Amino acid sequence: EAEWEDRVLPAIQATRRHQQSERSREARVQKQAELPPAHVFLAARDHRLLLLGETATLAIKRELLNNIIAMFPDWKVIDDLRINPRRRADGEFGPITTALLPTETEAGADKSLMLGFAGQNWQPVDWQVGREARPWLGMLPKDLPPDLLAKDSTTAIEWLQGSPKGIPSLPLRAQPSFLTLTLLPDRVILAGQLAEEALRIQLIEAAQRAYGAQAVIMADALLARGTCEPSPDVLQTTRSLPPLPGLNDPILIAFTRPGLTWKSLPATPEMLEAGGLVKSKLLPANFPAAMAEDTFAEAFDHVRAAWAKRATTATSAPSSR
Repeated sequence: EAEWEDRVLPAIQATRRHQQSERSREARVQKQAELPPAHVFLAARDHRLLLLGETATLAIKRELLNNIIAMFPDWKVIDDLRINPRRRADGEFGPITTALLPTETEAGADKSLMLGFAGQNWQPVDWQVGREARPWLGMLPKDLPPDLLAKDSTTAIEWLQGSPKGIPSLPLRAQPSFLTLTLLPDRVILAGQLAEEALRIQLIEAAQRAYGAQAVIMADALLARGTCEPSPDVLQTTRSLPPLPGLNDPILIAFTRPGLTWKSLPATPEMLEAGGLVKSKLLPANFPAAMAEDTFAEAFDHVRAAWAKRATTATSAPSSR
């Protein structure tokens, strides 16, 4: 009986958890495989880049936009990309290079239209056609219905064929600055984004002072981005860091905007599900929940691992009789 409780039963329970995890992972992979891949049209003219299409997640869109802005700092980016979770979230778009820009070596070559799919390189598209034409039909992956691209294609062709007065003047909207914090007994995960590198360093140093003697500080996911809105002084934020939980205390997750105080809640399995942060009331009203969930993604993996370790420890502990 003692061997059953100390060795056999914990092994059986661990195997069942692993099987359940694998079944869930395989189900997610299968569901993703059934979705159409993402697409992006990149139209260029007069030092303006117009992006149209759909990506599966905000994180994919942000990475693509940041790469384009970093590669072409002299070009004005017009963002018309949509987020659609019914698109496949695997694969990356092709490399962002000057090959995506017009050559300007001959008459009429001062404009260009490129089409990208997740997991494939960019391909040039003929834009000197009728507005309803579909010159990209032969490029489509077999699981991508043409109707999903039709409206974006028409908009891009009209924009390239129109007069300079018809060029959209919409700038790239500044992304919100925000911070997330995950507190486990042995580690602290600081993430989010803000515009100023100096404030990013200040926040990391504050976390090291508050938690460094007791826990590992992970701050690779705290980014300084030029596309973020400016932040006020973060003194109030650094002074309101939540306390580190004890070994058996609930794990905490927290959220704030730079300059404001932290709001923290005990982590629950429901909060880690898609849309769970909104239901938990951790986020401010009207804040884009998908953006915060993307930032918490790595931290939530640590939370799940910590819960699994606690469950294994609890089941393997000898019962008192």
